[in-house]
Amino acid sequence: MAMLSANSDSIYISLLVCFIAAFLYADSKNKAAKMFCMMIILILVAKLYGIIYLITGNNRLVDSLTSFIMFNHFVYIVCGILGLALIFLMLYHGSHYKIIICTASIFAAVTGIFFLHKFVNADIFHFNDHWGNNRGFIWKTCLSLFNRHYSTKDLLFGCGPDCIKPLIEKYYLSDIVFGRFETFNNAHNELIQYLLVNGILGVLSYIGILSSTICKFNHNDKTPVTISLFAAMICYFAQSLFNINQIMTTPLFFIIVALNNTDG
Repeated sequence: MAMLSANSDSIYISLLVCFIAAFLYADSKNKAAKMFCMMIILILVAKLYGIIYLITGNNRLVDSLTSFIMFNHFVYIVCGILGLALIFLMLYHGSHYKIIICTASIFAAVTGIFFLHKFVNADIFHFNDHWGNNRGFIWKTCLSLFNRHYSTKDLLFGCGPDCIKPLIEKYYLSDIVFGRFETFNNAHNELIQYLLVNGILGVLSYIGILSSTICKFNHNDKTPVTISLFAAMICYFAQSLFNINQIMTTPLFFIIVALNNTDG
């Protein structure tokens, strides 16, 4: 597994999705279990990085989520629990045990997120205009633009590729200036972006393509190649909910979607 990331917390979304996918398809008969264990080790390596960070006295700023993963022991407790769950799964790999383990893991994850939101004072768990490097403001503004200023034609078909910046500056320039935000030409969320530039019909088509691909994967035989392609697709989609679509990644995503839909 190889991954290219920028200075963004959204990389953890892809890692989380890949982590879940590896867990769901891990059993004693394939290499997914080894991949799952490897990912746990990679997360534990972050703890070592945190120790080195403290020893060297490096004063560079670290993103809130990165700091949380490096220094909060809750992450490693969860990894330990999931590791034990995997061992149990490998020993008793009947389907009913797998369902029980997966259900319990999802419940534990939801419970963990609730307690993190309730008791951990981290910006990532408090949504406002400055959330996610101002993504809160960007998403709110884009949805307001779509809801309040789009004609019927624009609602159905969008305003066209890379055409939202003039509309943002026309209707929301004062909000940008007084809020000390920067102007933008992308929603930093592919679903919202496609909704604005391609309209309701466009985003429904996009969701339909992904949904049909997921259904096809569920009905096809699971091989290392098909699982890898499917994991790449859902990891990209998860991270795209917080990033911009660009020429170096989006075409590759649609190629991967096409490969997921082949019969070979």
